Formats: sequence, C-alpha cells, structure tokens
Amino acid sequence: PSGSTNGIGVWTVGAGVTRARQSPVIKKWLLTLALLLAVTDLDGTLTRGDTLFNAVPFPGVQEGLAEFDEVLYLSCKVWVARAPQTWWLEFHEFPEGESYAIGTITNWWNTGGGCLDYKPKCEFLKAYPTKFTHGFSEDEQSLKAYECAGIPNIIKVVHPPKEKLL
Repeated sequence: PSGSTNGIGVWTVGAGVTRARQSPVIKKWLLTLALLLAVTDLDGTLTRGDTLFNAVPFPGVQEGLAEFDEVLYLSCKVWVARAPQTWWLEFHEFPEGESYAIGTITNWWNTGGGCLDYKPKCEFLKAYPTKFTHGFSEDEQSLKAYECAGIPNIIKVVHPPKEKLL
C-alpha cells in the first residue's frame, strides 16, 4: 500500500478508510475490525458530533466499509449501551456488526469523561472470539491496544482538515 510507516508497521493513510478498502487481503481475511473509536467525544473515525445519538457519519465512510462482512465497534462511553450502538450502525447502513462499551462509570468520571487507556481494550480484543487480522483507528491508545493484542496489521486513519468536511 502507499502511505508512510512509522517503523512499527503502522501505516498512515489519508482521508478515512478508502485506501484500506482497496486491499484484497483485507477483503478476503478481515471479518471486519473496521473501527475502534476511543476518542473523547465520539467524533473520530466513524462519526462527528457530541454523542452517538446526534452524530453523523463522515461522508463516504459507509461506502468505504461496504465490502466488509462485519464491523466491531468499540466505545469507552459507558452510557451508550451495546444495543443502541448496534442500532446506530444499522440505522446508518453500516455493515452488520456488534458494539460494546468498555469501562465503568467510575472510570468515566475519574477521567473527566475520557476513555480508558489501551490495557482494557487490549484485554477485550484478546478475549474476543474472532481473531482479527487488521485494526483501524485514529487514536494512539487504540493503536497501542491493537499492537498489545497481537493484531498483525495496523492502519492509522488520518482525517482531512475539519474545514474540508463542512
């Protein structure tokens, strides 16, 4: 793939996940770990907005994931339960998927509404019954969780500047 690597096998691609979609390896082997959102305001790779319930997907994201079989969506937002998150994916016509919240209300308050560090995410991925081959994310804690869990292919998603999204 084109792009740049930071020396540990993390590829940097621009403007969402479009480049990753083009890889036949991903199409064939990924039972899709398409997004790992663990950014403070849930306005990362998948959405923009204050919460899941008023968030709008970035333009083109659904099309970029159209050829994947399934999306695993991880969130650290404890008040966003699994069922509403999964409903949100379906409502916005993402591939079929499962959604889980990681963390406790105590953790959420103690971090000022922020997300967990990479360790709980890593443990979740290690325990998940599907062994993923590719991980996508934009935040460093999630990328570190992929590395910790032994996911061999890590793709760092880089968004265009916000003014270009409006």
